[in-house]
Amino acid sequence: MSEFKANILEWSRNVVAYCHEVATTPEYDMDLSFYAFQSLPKEQPELLILGINPAEQFSYADQYENPVWHLIEAKQMTPEVLLAGNPFYHEHKNWTIWKNLQKSFAQQEMQQILEESMYMNFVYFNSPNIEDLLNRRYGATAFKKCAEFSLGLITRIVKPKNILCLGTAGCFDYLPITSNGDSCLLRDSRRLLLKGKLDDIKAFGIPHPSGAHLADKKRVQIGEILKHEILGK
Repeated sequence: MSEFKANILEWSRNVVAYCHEVATTPEYDMDLSFYAFQSLPKEQPELLILGINPAEQFSYADQYENPVWHLIEAKQMTPEVLLAGNPFYHEHKNWTIWKNLQKSFAQQEMQQILEESMYMNFVYFNSPNIEDLLNRRYGATAFKKCAEFSLGLITRIVKPKNILCLGTAGCFDYLPITSNGDSCLLRDSRRLLLKGKLDDIKAFGIPHPSGAHLADKKRVQIGEILKHEILGK
């Protein structure tokens, strides 16, 4: 087993142990499904796509009793299933999120970067929106712990060359990102492209691609700047 696989398996065991305890403790009001990865995790991808959390509303039992997760016998999440990613990811090219991302990654080199990217959640528990999660009795504590897990994974195990946060206020602003001077590379009435660093990793933030209220020409502009920032062209 490679060092990467050993490290990420140990990480997954710790995440599952913590999230299972949280989801099964009635006093926490956190009976929620959870998963970390959309795509399969990989080592040193050119691009890590980061969503804040799964925007869904399912209980923990909804997840492990659903045959698609292959958890019916275990009756809980397992480290191996966590590492297998979202079982619906094979449909991702039909997702609105992905179709809109493709508009910003339209040029050939950028298309390849998008296709070879890794895609994960910063926080693992599902909720209709992040405010719903934070307003739960134990939600803020769970958010903080998931963030610690993700930051350790990103900076010490996955080590991507670039991070793209799906959401400016809704994702980028939640990360401990530093910037030199003005972090906004493109704006109209709002921030359209943010830039900073997570440790030594270049990090960017864009409006969440699931929204239909951003004109395609703006998505193309975002892509042109991202290409320069990522590829130096």
